[in-house]
Amino acid sequence: MLDVIEVIKEKYIEEGKKEGEKLGEIKSSREMLETALGEVFEFVPAYIIDKVRTINHQGVLNNLFKQAIRCRELSKFESLLNQATAVA
Repeated sequence: MLDVIEVIKEKYIEEGKKEGEKLGEIKSSREMLETALGEVFEFVPAYIIDKVRTINHQGVLNNLFKQAIRCRELSKFESLLNQATAVA
């Protein structure tokens, strides 16, 4: 019986580690996107940063990071952000 409990315990520990890694990657991607926006546009309104911080999908964050580098107008990025968050 003790072996079964240990196996279950190890499984949950491993799942927790994976979830923690995923959350860490998402947080890091958000921070990179915020940094890119600041570098490209210098001033980024708080409501845009707040909206970025609601995104929990790694692929969406990666795509927005690429767009942040390419965009030259904040309004264009904001439009892309609105589209992404409507789907995400």
